[in-house]
Amino acid sequence: MYADVTPTLVEIGPGEQCSLSVRITNSTSLIDAYSVTVFGLDPDWVTVDHRRLSLFPSEAGDVGISIELPANFPAGHRQLSVHVRSENDPSSFILTPLGLVALGQPRLTLRMDPVVITGGKEATFGMIVANEGNTTITATASASEPEEKVSISIDPKLIELPAGHQEVIHATISGNRPWVGQHKVRVVTFAVDANTRTEAIATFIQKPRIGRWVLALMGLLAAAAVFAAVLSRTFDNVVKESSVDKGLLADALNKGGAGGQTVPVNPAVITGKVVLFSNGDGVAGVQADLYDTGDTKVPISTAATSDKGAYTFGRLNGGTYKIRFSGAGFTDVWYKVGATAADADEVTVKTGQPLALDDVKLGGRPGSVKGTVKAADLTDIKATLVVPGTVTDTTSAQVQQVDVSADGTFDFEGVPSPATYQLIVEKAGYATETRDVVVGPAQAVTDISITLRQGDGLITGHIVDATGPLGGVDIEATDGTVKVPTVTLTEGDVGAFSLRSLTTPQVYTLTISKDGYRSETRTISLSAAQQFDAGTITMTRSTGSISGHTSDVGGARLGGVTVTIVTGDTTITTMTANTADIGAYFADQLPIPATFSITFSKTGYVSQVRSLDLDPANNTADASAIDVALVPSTAIVEGVVEGVDKQVIPGAIVVLSDGTNSRQLVSANDPLGHFIFSGVAPGAYTVTASLPGTSPSVTLVNVVANDDKVLEIRLETQASATGQVTLLNNATNIYEPYPGAVVRLFLPADFPGPASSAIAATTTDANGNFTFNALNAPQNYVVAVYQNASSPDPLDSQLILTQPSTQLTVPTFQIPLLF
Repeated sequence: MYADVTPTLVEIGPGEQCSLSVRITNSTSLIDAYSVTVFGLDPDWVTVDHRRLSLFPSEAGDVGISIELPANFPAGHRQLSVHVRSENDPSSFILTPLGLVALGQPRLTLRMDPVVITGGKEATFGMIVANEGNTTITATASASEPEEKVSISIDPKLIELPAGHQEVIHATISGNRPWVGQHKVRVVTFAVDANTRTEAIATFIQKPRIGRWVLALMGLLAAAAVFAAVLSRTFDNVVKESSVDKGLLADALNKGGAGGQTVPVNPAVITGKVVLFSNGDGVAGVQADLYDTGDTKVPISTAATSDKGAYTFGRLNGGTYKIRFSGAGFTDVWYKVGATAADADEVTVKTGQPLALDDVKLGGRPGSVKGTVKAADLTDIKATLVVPGTVTDTTSAQVQQVDVSADGTFDFEGVPSPATYQLIVEKAGYATETRDVVVGPAQAVTDISITLRQGDGLITGHIVDATGPLGGVDIEATDGTVKVPTVTLTEGDVGAFSLRSLTTPQVYTLTISKDGYRSETRTISLSAAQQFDAGTITMTRSTGSISGHTSDVGGARLGGVTVTIVTGDTTITTMTANTADIGAYFADQLPIPATFSITFSKTGYVSQVRSLDLDPANNTADASAIDVALVPSTAIVEGVVEGVDKQVIPGAIVVLSDGTNSRQLVSANDPLGHFIFSGVAPGAYTVTASLPGTSPSVTLVNVVANDDKVLEIRLETQASATGQVTLLNNATNIYEPYPGAVVRLFLPADFPGPASSAIAATTTDANGNFTFNALNAPQNYVVAVYQNASSPDPLDSQLILTQPSTQLTVPTFQIPLLF
């Protein structure tokens, strides 16, 4: 058998896929099956199209192989082998080399630990650099501070990270701290540069040397000194008569956390979120006050909610607390749903432990909605306020319904806020009017004006496409101000629609739309109380699809083919399937009508281009069974090597060359004398066959794609040497044929030498003749004659020079005497 891999070198990135093809030729005289395996990779990364390829004698077939590397596969070159084994003879196999180059994909991440440091003059951050790519990365670390008021030292600045490793770089920031005033916040940008730049931000908060509490204490001491000097005499007796109860002092110290006077070493934290009662969205700017359970008059701590409604109380001692939430336009709430402090749930925290509270739902103080309705008849008009997405139900707390008064006014009081509502105004015989109303916290929405128009008009019709009735089509009628929507039926009278309660007389624009179809419009003028039948409206497809299968010229389905569909500015690319329905492809959402150019391409095959028109007017919105058979882009050069007598010759060296690159093989023993080169690119080649001692036979070959050139190469006779050995007859003094003499053939460098050094040996026949066939030429040899096989020394020897394809006659050996 023969096996060739195309291409012999593939480049692929981690997480990507590549395809290659193995050409297998059954060179035996029996039907055989072959299995293909790739050595050197995890089998889970390799997909073989045909695990078992069956071939008739002299038949060739292709097996497709797909390789997909995992995302963490290391970069570099790897030598693989494609193993092809015969099923008839498991000991018969071929290992074909395959080069794989895994492309490098560097991916560097940086995070800081810690992100924030509060300190004095100096702080040290950890830059944690991780290489999540597949190749070693050399990275340089740096840092910058916008004000350039600090010095930053980085150790080390240059690191080399193998794939999958991480390293910590120490960055030390130092700078002068303020003497007094606010904390100084210094935001530092850290970065590592490799193939790309990766950045992270950390914050160094420098405390002043003299804090605000120290300044406040000094002021208080000064004031106390002044007051003490002035009032010392006045309160001298009071001081003498007053004394501090030590028990009270100890109790105050014990309650330091609850009173907010002392900060624990291991504080607790309370977190939570404030959301709207109506929709659960976070509420920003709500004030949260934290109280000691025993004193709900003066808050211990105050916080405001973030943009997403989150709040935090930190630096707390263990204890029991209550929390109040208040905000403009909202009703005050004590955690969790209390109206007063007495109704509040107690929040118990333990020192050193964070506590996440349940969401607190706030409802705004009620608002109001007022407006006026204009109509020819103001009786029996209903106004309904509905939360979008709910069913109109006057028993629902979120929906109100009122009767419009005789003067056309309506008023909704106590409307929950903040919220968004729909205002629906309806009256029998009139077109229903709908308005969106947004009510802010405690807001009074006024000046809503709605005009009701008589709605005794009706538009009906049917929507179809080229295949029949069409359900689920959106229909909208508008007079420029009011929009009345509906959808065609999907059951029963499919495609039918009705637009009711339309104001008349009026001119409406009817818009018909559906995904995948061209929108249609109609202008309809309704007279008073008219019921108009728009008839049957046909919609035209705006998108189409193309599908089919790809195969090779032998009819075998071909996966991994790139299908490129182009029309105008639109280009869609897909691939034929490698599994399940092999060779299948499908592309939809194609804009039509249009003319499409479809290109089918795959490595190792000649690309094909098809042109296709899709036009719904001709009922060709979808094109299926667009099947293509791809022709290999390479050729096969094969043949047989024969001698002058047409006897096939195994073991001949056959070389295929285009003048730059050469491929070499040996003619086979089975089938005898045959050779085959697969995967030959189109072009001009020379095929040279040779045997030792012959003149090379050269044949010029021109191949085209999908060609199969079959050659018969004739070699001339190999070089040979023949001669005679004679022995002197003492009685007649005549040299007569010497039968049974041993004749050996040596290379000059090996003569004289033992019998094992000879490259050939023979015995003279009855006429003293000997012959050596299949000799290299031109080549020097030594021909030596021995009395018998065990004789250590030759009786005589001669040096000869062979010539290609020539039988050389060695001068007759004349042995004068035997001892």
